[in-house]
Amino acid sequence: MIIKLRENISPEKMNQVLKNYSIRSCFITEQSNTGWLCDINTGLCCQHLKPKTRLLTIDELKKIFPIWTEIGLFEADLYFDRTPETEMQEIARFIVENADSIEYISQSDLLIERGNIPKEYHIKLRSLQKPEKEPEKLP
Repeated sequence: MIIKLRENISPEKMNQVLKNYSIRSCFITEQSNTGWLCDINTGLCCQHLKPKTRLLTIDELKKIFPIWTEIGLFEADLYFDRTPETEMQEIARFIVENADSIEYISQSDLLIERGNIPKEYHIKLRSLQKPEKEPEKLP
């Protein structure tokens, strides 16, 4: 599932709010991207991404991993018990209580189904759902 914050909302501040809900995942920030880039360039992780003769740049990192570096994006895996039901319920509560800060979400139906989400949240969650693009028909 994805939660995308509105452009004018600080992901750093919303990460503090997430802690109040006991949610483990967080929104991507410029600081988290810079930290990841530093880890790559110093060899602490993903050494294969660093060019042999120079350091990787933040623009290159964003081009390689656009969805993992998009500022204000939150991601949670709702499959195979990777996110406990209690945490899914807190994610749903966070979304409903902070809807004015959210541009869109994805997989609202999956969250409702797997998280045993209260019925009073369903309409708000579905209203924030990003419409799916129709796949392009190939000849």
